[in-house]
Amino acid sequence: RILYAGWQDLSLEFEKVLDEAQCEFQLLAKDGIYLTDYPRPVDMLPIAPGGRADVMVRCNSAGVTKIHALGRMTLTVVAESEDNLSSSSDEDLVPWTPDVRPDYLVDLMSAEVSPGCSCSTKLEGYDDGSLINRKVYIPGNHFLHTSYLGATVERKLSFGYLSHSYHQHVYPFQVVSSESKEISDYFKVGDWHDTYMYGIADLTIRYRPTVLPGKIMVHCHNSLHADRGMMAKEYVRDIRDGQCQCEVDGSISGVGIVDDLDKGGHYNGSANLKCLSTVAICLIVTSLALLL
Repeated sequence: RILYAGWQDLSLEFEKVLDEAQCEFQLLAKDGIYLTDYPRPVDMLPIAPGGRADVMVRCNSAGVTKIHALGRMTLTVVAESEDNLSSSSDEDLVPWTPDVRPDYLVDLMSAEVSPGCSCSTKLEGYDDGSLINRKVYIPGNHFLHTSYLGATVERKLSFGYLSHSYHQHVYPFQVVSSESKEISDYFKVGDWHDTYMYGIADLTIRYRPTVLPGKIMVHCHNSLHADRGMMAKEYVRDIRDGQCQCEVDGSISGVGIVDDLDKGGHYNGSANLKCLSTVAICLIVTSLALLL
């Protein structure tokens, strides 16, 4: 199991650079969610910042296999004897799919999006101009989009001309379409994630809030961008028959509110930047303060 605690817009790029042992990567799960085509052979693991991957490694010859991540030597696999090596092939691996998935992981590829619940989220800019939907993060009762329990929610993600990671708290999302012409064997339409980064192609995702109403934080997983304002909140109302709102860009009220919307820290960009330049712990403290 690989947990990539990345804080920049750099995918892990876990890949073989020398493969005498003819080792395979067999992907089992991403972000804690089993694949529907488990196990999946992949050549490389471009894990997004904040992402996780469960992968098996199987070697088929005696020799050394060296694996790099972020251009650095990370792992060396040494297969010393042919006697202990596998004689099986990919076809011998038994496909497996969970018999039951929780309600929040029901396949949404062909689901009808709930009325008003298809919204656009754009991560754009860099450094001090790091924005979501052209706005810097505002704490307290200020929200980007809203939904409600049981809704089928769709988000159309775009990233401008720079690659940003997209991380969503509370509920994972399913990738339902991508404009990328080079979608990889690691990232496939139909997969589930809670963090994603693959180029700058527009992406459409869906998720279904089921039992946890309240705030959902979305942000770039580059901590420098997030602390400069590339984060936003959505809100899931505690009702079962409601109406979503796109680009609220302000306060919300009414039925289905379950917590204190005004509670929260105050965003201070200059103070955060000074903090970032000195002590790494400040990254954690600042980000947690913005979530409260």
